Amino acid sequence: MIPKVTYGTRVRGLLEYLWGPGKAEEHINPHLVAGYDDASLLTPGRHDRDGERWSLDELAARLDAPQIAAGERGVKQYVWQCSLSLPAQEGQLDDATWGRIAGRFVAEMGFTGSPDRAGCRWIAVRHGLSARGNDHVHLVVTLATEDGAPVWLRQDKRRSQQVAD
Repeated sequence: MIPKVTYGTRVRGLLEYLWGPGKAEEHINPHLVAGYDDASLLTPGRHDRDGERWSLDELAARLDAPQIAAGERGVKQYVWQCSLSLPAQEGQLDDATWGRIAGRFVAEMGFTGSPDRAGCRWIAVRHGLSARGNDHVHLVVTLATEDGAPVWLRQDKRRSQQVAD
């Protein structure tokens, strides 16, 4: 498994990319395979007026809520994104398997919380093979816990590689 971590400041922008066409028109079937809540409850629908576009407002608001609660205490680049991909020669996994991998990964990264700390909101998006034919999933995590406490990361890129191995 190959992890690639990036950071951002806009959940909505990342969601638009993940549910959009992609850089090489590779985003053919965007859908959630896991999340901090039941994926069927988090899944965005199609826009009412334009059945081609996705209605991402509610999902973005749900993911942003803990960061809004954190306010000035929050992390500036609070959107943590990690793509987990398989080498093309390893083939494809089904949604259920990717969902289990995503859940295990965010738990081992410490994003799901513990008895002493609330967890972060997160989703796992799958949308088709990459332009190079790699099966993959995108994890989107907001770096504020359910109670609005900021999450400060240390060596998360190194840790993501350890967790992915």
